[in-house]
Amino acid sequence: MYPATAPPPVDAAPTTTVWSPPGRTESGLARVREATAGELEAWDTLIARFWNHRVTHRRSWIESLAGSGCGQPLYLVWEKRDEVVGCMPGLLARVGLWRGFGSPLPGWQTVSLGPVWDRRRVSARELLALLVPYLQLVHHVSYIELMTSDLAPALMRALGFRGEPAPTFRAALYPDDEQRTFRSLKDSARRNVRRAERLGLLVRTEEDESFVDEHYDQLREVYLRGGNAVPFSRRRVHQCFRHMKQAGRLVAVSVRMPDDTCIATGTFFVDPPGDAARAPGGMRVVRPERRGRIQGEVRRRARPDEASLGAE
Repeated sequence: MYPATAPPPVDAAPTTTVWSPPGRTESGLARVREATAGELEAWDTLIARFWNHRVTHRRSWIESLAGSGCGQPLYLVWEKRDEVVGCMPGLLARVGLWRGFGSPLPGWQTVSLGPVWDRRRVSARELLALLVPYLQLVHHVSYIELMTSDLAPALMRALGFRGEPAPTFRAALYPDDEQRTFRSLKDSARRNVRRAERLGLLVRTEEDESFVDEHYDQLREVYLRGGNAVPFSRRRVHQCFRHMKQAGRLVAVSVRMPDDTCIATGTFFVDPPGDAARAPGGMRVVRPERRGRIQGEVRRRARPDEASLGAE
């Protein structure tokens, strides 16, 4: 958690805020604006400079959300002395009667977004103090929602945000030491892995988009068995598969019986490509009647990550 800078003294001189059209906000030595065409072209390289970037900040993820009908992408950049010191992707969307900005909004299957920035050059307070009026005045936004663990709750409350904690699930994995990862599992999970090996279950990497229909049908079955509605559409899964695969950040897997019957599927996202140590988890499903048999195998071989949900 990055601590926000202390608020200025009560008797401090006010900072002059200048609105310069089109679509630009300046305050002190920092300003926020939309990314240029060149910055959009190199967006992934741009965000990779900052300490708290994740795969969900990358353009492929945002475009998959846009392709799913979640809203209109908005890529923002903070500058200081003509150098980029922060970035944030999000989408403009209707939220009830209001025009909203989500980074992300609920239902987007996005574990965390919010701003990424250079802590040596700009504070979180500076970023957010510019962001709120910019979105209100330039994009006519009346509702803003961010999901990140990198902004201090006290700072967000001071800016008028209301915090709601979200559960976070993390698993320490060691890609270069399979046995160490295996030993860190619970006894029951290790037994399930060994049972899966004895049953001859196979984990297969899937490359064809036809995999999505089987994956979505399994997801839907699990949700409905639990008495829950599926919070995302088949189109959302197709868009996610298509964009993330094209960017080289998708690992789609199926677990199969020796007779090739598919009993489980999962989609996972790696960042950077080929690095399984920093991969926010994706959609995973295990058919209820087979869950005890294959859960450990899925976690060991098919889940390359720490599945994290950010809080305020």
